[in-house]
Parts: sequence; C-alpha cells; structure tokens
Amino acid sequence: MNDSAVRRLSLMLPLALLVLVVACQEANSTILLTRAEPAVHPPAQPSSTLPPTFTAPAAFTAPAAAPTEMTAAGNDAVCRETADCVVALHVDRCCSCPEVMSRASVIANDAIVLYEQGQNYGELLPESCGNVDCAACAPPPIPICTENDRCQAQRTAEAILQDCPSCYDQAAVAAYESGDTPAAIAYCLQAEPSSCMLSLFDTAYASGDVEGGLEICLSPSHPDPAGCLTTLAPSIAALDSEQAVTLCQQIPAGDVRQFGCMLDVAITVHARDPERAREICQLLQGERAGQCLGELE
Repeated sequence: MNDSAVRRLSLMLPLALLVLVVACQEANSTILLTRAEPAVHPPAQPSSTLPPTFTAPAAFTAPAAAPTEMTAAGNDAVCRETADCVVALHVDRCCSCPEVMSRASVIANDAIVLYEQGQNYGELLPESCGNVDCAACAPPPIPICTENDRCQAQRTAEAILQDCPSCYDQAAVAAYESGDTPAAIAYCLQAEPSSCMLSLFDTAYASGDVEGGLEICLSPSHPDPAGCLTTLAPSIAALDSEQAVTLCQQIPAGDVRQFGCMLDVAITVHARDPERAREICQLLQGERAGQCLGELE
C-alpha cells in the first residue's frame, strides 16, 4: 500500500466511526421511547355474543304461586263444615301434640296422621325421639269450623270467661259443645236466662242433638218448654212414639201447642204405623181428635 492510499484510509475511518455513533444513538432513542410510552389499547367492548359452548341463563322469574286449597302451607285449616276438621298429629317430629287441622291436609301429608285418644304413636316417630324427654300434652282439642271457614280448636268456657267475664251466653254454648250440658245450663242461669236458654236449645237442635235439646228444654230455667217440646216432638217420635206423646202431654191442655205437638207426632208415626198414629189422635179431647184424624187422611 502506497502513501496516498494510507492517507485516504486514515481520512475515511473517522467518518465511518461518526456514522456508526449516530446510528447507535438513533437506535437507543427508539428503544427508550418504546419503553416510556407503551402502546395504549382501547378498552374491550362488551360482547353480546358468548362462546358457543356457553348458554346464557334466562332472566329469573319467580314461578307464580299455584292456587291451593287445604294444603299444609298456610291453608291447612280451610273448612266448610265441622266435619272437615279433625284432630291430628305430626309423626315426623318429636314431642308433637294433637292439634286441629283440616281433614284434607291430613290426607295430603304422609307425616300427619289422625289422632285417636289412647293410641300409642311411638313406633311412627323418628328413632331419635326415643332419647327425647317430652312434656305431657294438654287434653286433645275439640275441632270446629268457624264462621270464617277455618278449622280451629274450640275455646273452653273458662277461657271465654277469662277474656270476657260477663260473656256467660258464649260460655254456655262452649260448655254445651264440649259435652257438658249441665254446666251450659248453669252458665245460662248467670246470664239473662231466657235468651241464653233459647239460644242454647237452638244450638242443640241445629246439631241434631235430641237428647241434649230435651235436657235443655225440660230445665226449670227454660222460658218456653211448650215451644221447644213442640219443636223436638217429631224428632223424638221417629225414635220413640211413647216418649214423644208423654212429652206433648206435659204441655197444658189449654195451650193450643199441645194439639200441634200431638198432631206432629201422629203424622211422623203414620208413615210407619198408621194404626198407632190414629191411636195418638184419639188421645186428644173432643173435636181436636177428629181434626187430628182428618189430617192423617
């Protein structure tokens, strides 16, 4: 290599080094800029489309409550008459006591059985109940269907008087419906006896209780025995014509209701024993006997 070539090379080397330095600086600036200002991505927009493997659940809507009647969920006391109401027992729980329910709710629930006093229900209870010490239950309630068509336990006369010390009329009816007619009559004597006894007799008659009605009717405190005897006579005659006649004869002969009582008895008996019916008419005096016989024709 001659001197001239060496001089040219020495002049070109600084220039090449300068170009290399500039190139490196530009590369470093690009790297720093990239690190300091990362790329900004736009926010993801909600997508109305879900992956094909997922099915979007439908919006929840509470199912409409189906109408129920006499079910164990709140309507287990619905009734139309007292015969719809029963005393029942839950056998799926320990320490269950007899309670009033509707007959339909007992039929619909396998965990409820009709209660019969004196029967042992231990075998029907859960096994764990054998280790539970239960308190004694109160006497079984008396089921009734209220005016609001609800089965409920009959309130006792004592409970009524505790809430309302002067409500002897209501206490009398409660005592009668619990089977204690003498106590019912006694309560009436502490109320206004006439209206109470009439109401009590109406209760007995409406329930078809001839014996109870007769006991009330023949009580010395009843204000109108002739009226209630006349009312009861046909029902008694259907069972015992002799007793019916005897009761009619307790009505004073001067009271026209004696004739009506005997006539009703004769008509009732005539359907099964015409001869006996004519004999009953002939027990009347004078033209009343003829009138009675005429009604039988």
